[in-house]
Amino acid sequence: MKDYSLDKKLNALEKMLKIQKKTHNDDETFMLIPEKLVAYFIGSKGRAIKKLMHDSNTDIIVSPENKNCNYRGVKITGIF
Repeated sequence: MKDYSLDKKLNALEKMLKIQKKTHNDDETFMLIPEKLVAYFIGSKGRAIKKLMHDSNTDIIVSPENKNCNYRGVKITGIF
């Protein structure tokens, strides 16, 4: 697996949020991310997700792991 820098990971996540913004005008949206990318999304000690929430002025909740599913739900709340 490739080693991506935190900035590249956050850039990719911000692009995902922009795509969601184009399709949702609400203050809340829901998306699925592959289980294997959850660690990148959250980051070491939660740094990546905290930075993303701070930079986008949103709250982000990642659903708990489900052994029967290869994806995790992500709830994003706020105006982004």
